[in-house]
Amino acid sequence: MSKEIKKIKLFLLIAFLHAQPPKCFTTAFGTNGMDVAYDVKEGSEKSYWIAGQTSGFGFGATDAYLAKMDSMGLVMFHKSFGGFLGDCAKAIIYNPSDSGCFVCGYTQSFGNGGYDMYFFRADKNGNLKWQNYFGGTDWDFAEDLVLGSDGNLYIVGQTFSFGNGSSDGILLKINPHNGQIISWKNIGGSGDDKWNSIIKLSDGNLLVCGTTKSYGETNGDIWVGKLNNNLDTLLTKRFGTAYKDIGHDIMEHPNGQIWIAAFSATSAPHQGDNYALLLDAGFNILGENRIGIFHNQSEGFLKLVHNKSNKDRNLFLTWYFDSQYGFYKTQGYFYLSGSGNVYVIANAFGGSEDDYFYGLDATTDGGFIMVGRTNSFNSINENIIVVKIDTTYINYPSIVSLSELYGKEQDDVWIYGNKIHYNKANQMIKRIMIYDMLGKMTLNFDVGDLKNEQELNLPDGIYILQTITNENQIINKKVIVRN
Repeated sequence: MSKEIKKIKLFLLIAFLHAQPPKCFTTAFGTNGMDVAYDVKEGSEKSYWIAGQTSGFGFGATDAYLAKMDSMGLVMFHKSFGGFLGDCAKAIIYNPSDSGCFVCGYTQSFGNGGYDMYFFRADKNGNLKWQNYFGGTDWDFAEDLVLGSDGNLYIVGQTFSFGNGSSDGILLKINPHNGQIISWKNIGGSGDDKWNSIIKLSDGNLLVCGTTKSYGETNGDIWVGKLNNNLDTLLTKRFGTAYKDIGHDIMEHPNGQIWIAAFSATSAPHQGDNYALLLDAGFNILGENRIGIFHNQSEGFLKLVHNKSNKDRNLFLTWYFDSQYGFYKTQGYFYLSGSGNVYVIANAFGGSEDDYFYGLDATTDGGFIMVGRTNSFNSINENIIVVKIDTTYINYPSIVSLSELYGKEQDDVWIYGNKIHYNKANQMIKRIMIYDMLGKMTLNFDVGDLKNEQELNLPDGIYILQTITNENQIINKKVIVRN
């Protein structure tokens, strides 16, 4: 069950009435528990797959969370995966063979001890096709995954169970049809090492990015590696200062250059910059850019993606506690880079409370979508937040604001199931109307005639709930009717 709680911008109402997918929206949804989204990928027909973690429903303390959202920003379904202990989904990719997805993360519920790497496949309806795990008697985590040029699934992460030191970077090769492990490899030295990101290169090889404390500074260096599909190491290199450096995400630009989203400290171990590194195919530095933020920030640029339109734009995602602009709360930030390695703040998102963003993807309409967790927007505990922007992403564009909660929402007027509820203590509203998505008025109520929990008898679907105040102010909300 779900209901709409946020106002729709009037100048974008017409797009909804004609059932056109909004190019810009922000929505928050979740359960009565803790909900967080770590990754998002665009699927077929402008759908969006979301992976994360929930404590609101499922099998155990926390479960791996999977949701699919349509082009209108509505959740088509959400499901949990895991066992009786703690489970989490950290990354997701779209599976073009059946319009489903592959997901990886970690599990306490299955495996050999502590946390194990956890991965599963779901079909287009979110039904589990297979699941598997890998690990030893210590802790093991999966961070990212990709379909290789040979059609197999490759997963990277960190292992404390195997290797040469405290932890090693680990890479698994998985049969995508049944989830069976074909081969695996750990790489590392005597310190802490970890792979955070993996992509498929245009030459068919694999490119990984992470952090090493074994081969450079003990505080950590950015670590990049190139491997073939047999998991043979072709090239590795590290980059960094005398302080803490972390490689979070990696991307191959259409021109063949390699871009890295990172954190790089310049003084104390926890004080540093959002850091972008530009390499050639041989891992030689072509350029770099530091953006110093003198606030309590995340550890640098977390995600990086290239625009899918004909514009040469790369977008970096980060978040930090913003006191510079008077918010005094944690906000999500986009940084835009283009020709000349010039970076500008493209946008900032968040509500009245702390909001964090972790996942980012480019969309086929030339925009971007990002996900995270929010304490704003009437969240219960923490909810998932999703922001979709189009090509006009600079200078704080107006965005349609939606919200969906799987539980009751106490508002002045709301729809729950197939009933309309009205808080009669509010003397400001005189009329309520409901329109379908083609703009046809389906119901029209004078507030004096409206009964609380009045049956609507409407077919399941999306509607526009319009309220008119005594001062003739019009407020529009998108609502969902579900029996």
